[in-house]
Amino acid sequence: MTSNPGDHYRSVCIRQWPPLAWVAKLSPSKSLHLWHGVRVERRKSWFGELCWDGDFEAGNIASGEHVFGSGGQHTDEGWTFVSSSTVLDRLHHFCEPSLAEETPVPSGRTDYVSNSLLALAAVAGLSPMVSGTHYPKRFNTICRGLSEYDREIPMDRGPVHLTYMENLRWRQGRFKRIPKNVGTRRLDCFEDYHREMVSVLNRLAGNWSAKERCFQYEPIASLSTGYDSPAASVLGKEVGLTDSITITSGRSGDQDDGATIADHLGLQVSRLDRDQWRRSPLSEVTYLAGDGKGEDVYFAPAAGELSGRVLLTGYGGNRVWGAKPSLSNRFERSDQSGLSHTEARLHQGYLHLPVPFLVAHQTADLRRITHSSPMSGWHVGREYNSPIARRIIEEAGVPREAFGVTKKAASILMYDSSSSLSDEGDASFQRWQARRLPRFDQIQLHVQRYFYRGRGFAIRAMQQFAGAMGRVIPIRVLGRIAGSSRLSEMAGYEAHFRYLFPWASETLIGQYRQTWLAARSPDRLHEE
Repeated sequence: MTSNPGDHYRSVCIRQWPPLAWVAKLSPSKSLHLWHGVRVERRKSWFGELCWDGDFEAGNIASGEHVFGSGGQHTDEGWTFVSSSTVLDRLHHFCEPSLAEETPVPSGRTDYVSNSLLALAAVAGLSPMVSGTHYPKRFNTICRGLSEYDREIPMDRGPVHLTYMENLRWRQGRFKRIPKNVGTRRLDCFEDYHREMVSVLNRLAGNWSAKERCFQYEPIASLSTGYDSPAASVLGKEVGLTDSITITSGRSGDQDDGATIADHLGLQVSRLDRDQWRRSPLSEVTYLAGDGKGEDVYFAPAAGELSGRVLLTGYGGNRVWGAKPSLSNRFERSDQSGLSHTEARLHQGYLHLPVPFLVAHQTADLRRITHSSPMSGWHVGREYNSPIARRIIEEAGVPREAFGVTKKAASILMYDSSSSLSDEGDASFQRWQARRLPRFDQIQLHVQRYFYRGRGFAIRAMQQFAGAMGRVIPIRVLGRIAGSSRLSEMAGYEAHFRYLFPWASETLIGQYRQTWLAARSPDRLHEE
């Protein structure tokens, strides 16, 4: 359906698109044409799929300090496109033709901006590079922090530009990154920090449940036996959280079922098996298309429960709440867990709110609070130690022995032969590979497979030998070799991993483009 919310833009709803996806096309005449899914909010001067710590009816999304989701707002200065206040979501923009910054802007140039790389590619006629680009490594650079990540993703007709935790202003045919508003508050002690976290969450909850919305949201939390997600769940209870999701086991097979913690907190819990996603055909595609790695695909079976929700998670918590907090204002990370929600959440219709990113700019205050004498009772004598999270959880009534004993990662490692694609995904990938990979790449892939399998055999044999010797000769290095997760990952590495992003992306781009072409037909464009 086509509508005209105001003089600033025209919009077309594409019901077959992911409900939260949107693409804006900006023309030299300064007009904006918006294509969007069914759950994107639209008002006279703004649009978006987001919540923020401000009044919803006022609609001033560009000034929000804590924003989760994305959108665009028209002001006297032009269009400002708003990104999420986390490094687990991003904006994408493409300029056609691509020009150097100092080159004059041609009168006929068209620019695009979107919350979905795939939807943007469908509208702008782009495709990923089939060979020559290791997309997972490109996306992984956000782990270096906001000052060092790769801001361009290569596509066949030019690069798509990425923007994390900044807003984009489009004016006079130029995009410019604009820092988000970041407030400061006094955080002298744990109580100050806890109070501020709850205050921000209350403002966000007031926004995501506002009666003025066309589409209201309710919170749901992920829950494990670690530190971060239980702490996020406790804070979520302050704003009406009643439901949670738990993955019953970690990557090593150890129990990671958060049902006991949910009982202590009075939460309803849905229990998912870590490999349950394999029973849903091609469920990995949307996660792989988010970051080329897809390690959060275990959320896929919860699609029905996540629709219309704000998902509260603990991603990034160790950097904020750990005994040795290492967060800086550049927001470096040790891994990219959580990033694969980027496209999947648009499909399933949920907002992603990693709770540790609230009030996270005040890193010096958080480090001081962690090591203050009043926090000494929540430090435990082991490496896995997160005093702030532990205090939040224990003061909510969860016993110490119920959580935070050992870290049990649930991530699905698509580069590991033991947890790669589903049967349907593998069949689809093999067909794509035969059709799309150049002959040289296919030969190279076969050679690499034999090489990696041989390397894997040698590494596993070495680890087994080191383990056997370690039981006879008490040398510490032997135990480290035998138990090294990094060596185990190298042993199982799949040669085709680097091609999974182009396969997954092309699978979805084709679907998006077909429905977009139908939506811009003459009959559709004149519907009201």
